[in-house]
Amino acid sequence: MAAGREGGLFNDIMRLLDKKSLKLVLLGLIALIFLAWPAAPSQAATNLTACTNHSTFFLTLKSFSGLAASGLKFELYEQRKDSHGLPIAGQKIGGGSVDSAGQAYLSFKPDSGKVYAIKVWDKRSDLGEFWFFDAIRFVCNYDRYVTKYLPLSKIVLRDSQGKLKRNYDFAVYAQRYDADGQPFFESRDLIANLKTNGGGQASLYISPYNPYQWNQSGFYVISSKDASSISSTIYNLQIPSDRDYTFQYVFSSLSGELRDANRKLQANREIRLYEQIKVDGVWALGRQLIKVNTNASGRFQLDFPAGTYALAVLDDFNQENIFWNTSVQSRTNNSKKITPSAVKFSLADTLGENIPRNASLKIYALESDGGREYYRDRQVGDLKLSASKTAYASLAPGYYLAVYTGRGNKEYGRYFQAINGRITTVNLVLSTKSRIGAEQVFQINN
Repeated sequence: MAAGREGGLFNDIMRLLDKKSLKLVLLGLIALIFLAWPAAPSQAATNLTACTNHSTFFLTLKSFSGLAASGLKFELYEQRKDSHGLPIAGQKIGGGSVDSAGQAYLSFKPDSGKVYAIKVWDKRSDLGEFWFFDAIRFVCNYDRYVTKYLPLSKIVLRDSQGKLKRNYDFAVYAQRYDADGQPFFESRDLIANLKTNGGGQASLYISPYNPYQWNQSGFYVISSKDASSISSTIYNLQIPSDRDYTFQYVFSSLSGELRDANRKLQANREIRLYEQIKVDGVWALGRQLIKVNTNASGRFQLDFPAGTYALAVLDDFNQENIFWNTSVQSRTNNSKKITPSAVKFSLADTLGENIPRNASLKIYALESDGGREYYRDRQVGDLKLSASKTAYASLAPGYYLAVYTGRGNKEYGRYFQAINGRITTVNLVLSTKSRIGAEQVFQINN
């Protein structure tokens, strides 16, 4: 009977509730369920692991040889992961400078459930910087002490004679690679402008290769320009990850002597160095790089980067006499002996022209049609003969025509070839056989 009464009571209550009341009751139940539902796991973890008190992070930086890495800067980051699961820097906590003892500190409220990363740099925070991932975890109410060792890079520069380059300006760049895999750098890759000290060296901290840093190769470039504005570029400076590194570089140089074909040293003659390029498969002069005069002993020296260049000297008619494929090997003093051509001229008369005492010859360049036929081209210059009707001259290699103009503007001539390192004799005899015309063709067997 009691059970029947209870059932009747329930039915009575349900009859009292209309549809509107039933909706309100259901909404109330849903609200109670939502408020009672536990927070999301990540939020709960954060609330549970975030420390309420400050802890101090003490950082000590040293070189591998134990020197305090003073003057560096650092930053501490919350560490997170990218889409590939690799560690990256998240929110920055703070940072500062390292003192003369190689130490720094930072106080903050850590999170014991998080991992922290450390960034350290010397010259630029975004090039050549060091990253230490998975570097540190905190326990609430405890300080943490971390020591990191960095490779100290010492750069020692010497000239080709092995002498230290003291107080010498140079720059360090991050090295990149072009589409062909060749190293290069641009102005935006500059890490630091440096100068060697009185001891001939400079130091800095730059990072080795870091597989977690996509924008760096772990290789660096040294670029310098001396007092003569000669630029030198040294690629592929690689920093080890487990030790300090001393990079010693000996600059290349090119020294030599200039002699004439009679082996006589030529003093105070200008030597020019050019880029050597190819145009349509033929060697050609590029940009002039430097010029220097031979000294009183006919010798010269150029400090210049390794490469293959063209050397040039002026002949007696201000033509450039070019010596191709002058090789400068790296880190050594290269030697080059330059011996231009020498041409000995003489003039004789079998026609009674009565050659005057101040006689001279006109020297013309000969131009080929691509085969054996040569034509008179531009006039190179005039060559004054001595009282004995002779003269010496140096000419750039090639074919030439020596011409004497006699009575009635009759021309007499003889062709010849100037060859570097050799003496060529040109005996021009005035005769019917040596008479030439303005449009004459010369058959030359090369």
